[in-house]
Amino acid sequence: MRELKNDGRSAVTDYLDLIEGSSDQTNRPIKLSHPIHPSIKRAYDMLLPWFEGWLIGEEGQQLLFDPTRMEEIYDMAPSSETEVKRDIMKRWDNPSLSPQDRWDYFVQRTTPPSSSSNNRSQMRNSSSNNSSFGQLEIWRMEVVLKYTYPRIDANVSKTMNHLLKSPFCVHPKTGCVCIPISKTNFSTFNPLCDVPTLSSLCQELDDQNTTNQGESKKEEEEEDENRDLKSTSLYQSVIEFEQEFLVPLGRRIKREFRERREEMDGVMGEF
Repeated sequence: MRELKNDGRSAVTDYLDLIEGSSDQTNRPIKLSHPIHPSIKRAYDMLLPWFEGWLIGEEGQQLLFDPTRMEEIYDMAPSSETEVKRDIMKRWDNPSLSPQDRWDYFVQRTTPPSSSSNNRSQMRNSSSNNSSFGQLEIWRMEVVLKYTYPRIDANVSKTMNHLLKSPFCVHPKTGCVCIPISKTNFSTFNPLCDVPTLSSLCQELDDQNTTNQGESKKEEEEEDENRDLKSTSLYQSVIEFEQEFLVPLGRRIKREFRERREEMDGVMGEF
């Protein structure tokens, strides 16, 4: 991706991007159609456990616990499936149901029946017998993907000269500093808590200066030249950037230079 030109980067971004707008702008930011692309099906299968574990319950985002959040799912229903939607709403209104019970029923009503005689009998008595299970399946997949599929900043991904491509630059609106993420800490990284801002860095420097007011001038001169950096939350990010990117990059450049020099020596007959 890094070596592609803007046209190639745009093509990859458009291929991966499913979210159209935000939840505030539209009830269906993801609009799928049959046949479902295999990559979308794989994404759904991967994200479903996270959806069930972190979004629907009281301990998560309460999507199927809070009645006002349930309205978001109702609004995504296909316009042609009003009877199924009404049936699901009626069932979900039962206060004795747990969020998982509500989701299990939703999956049951939006999944095509098996070929067993029992299921065929149930479908003959179901109001959704003549409905398109393809549309119902799309409804279920859109719900999961809407809340779990990664949002892609298309403008950042499509052009090489975007500001956020530079490490340690500052976002002009939020004041957040763009920091590298260590591969070892990727799963625990929290952008809301772990990213320093201009204001937080200034406060850390002010606190450090207040602490060091009693130091003599000679003691200050003997301090490490990176003393100010070490006193901020940005220091660890700089170390990780050096160790995980700059140092390996320097080694690779030296290795490539040595290999080219050896190749030229072989061509010139110098051993």
